[in-house]
Amino acid sequence: MTTIIAVLLTVFSTATFAGNSNGKSEVAVIDYQVNDKYRLIYQGETLNKVRVQLIDNDGEVLVSKNYKQLDGFHVIVDFKNLPSGEYTFLIDNGVEVLTNKVTHTPVS
Repeated sequence: MTTIIAVLLTVFSTATFAGNSNGKSEVAVIDYQVNDKYRLIYQGETLNKVRVQLIDNDGEVLVSKNYKQLDGFHVIVDFKNLPSGEYTFLIDNGVEVLTNKVTHTPVS
């Protein structure tokens, strides 16, 4: 598959899930509902190497990125060239694996 997916990273420290005291990492995916873009927000409890993957409904890994020594970040993922379907964001911080599914319908 020759689909190009643009991934931009903006690093932040602790602001995203302020007040998170449950001792677990958290992840959220926000659909911009314009331009086929989604924002993945991750907040971890400690500084860890974090792997983020985008997986299609057939189990094919479309994107795999590693981030080092982060406790949180935002990632913008452009689904512009992807067909309609269900996709899974998989986030592995070495302690736990988090997933978040999105159902993508291209913007016309």
